[in-house]
Amino acid sequence: VVLLEGNYLLLDEGDWAQVRELVDDCWFIQVDLDEAMERVVRRHMAAWGWDEEQARARVEYNDRPNAELIATTQANARKIVPSLPL
Repeated sequence: VVLLEGNYLLLDEGDWAQVRELVDDCWFIQVDLDEAMERVVRRHMAAWGWDEEQARARVEYNDRPNAELIATTQANARKIVPSLPL
């Protein structure tokens, strides 16, 4: 059994589109976008020692646009699983 985790595994474009041909199953963990971004802010602060302003700036220019793209791929998943509250 090999478990793959990655934001881009359900994309229909580029090399990522070929990944689904190699796996038996794909699930999407669904979480409210704003909640997900709050989690990322906290993770950046804890992992990198950034203050809240630095973490939020990173989220707005990098993480949120990626998350918005990834949210469009959930229809490519066989199963959508709701995230648990943290």
